[in-house]
Amino acid sequence: MRYWRAGSAASTLRPADAAEVWRWRPRLVHTTGITAVLSHTARDLVWELFEQAPPRPCAAST
Repeated sequence: MRYWRAGSAASTLRPADAAEVWRWRPRLVHTTGITAVLSHTARDLVWELFEQAPPRPCAAST
């Protein structure tokens, strides 16, 4: 199967976007494995979200 993602909104996700997410102080950020496999930069964004997450109770599932 081929995915044609060039130019899609998801193709623009970058690790630097994590700062904007946390600026809004969300109570929950939901992501799935799909986000991480969209592109290398989307995967790096997911990791950055986890690394920048505030130290508070959270739920995670795999």
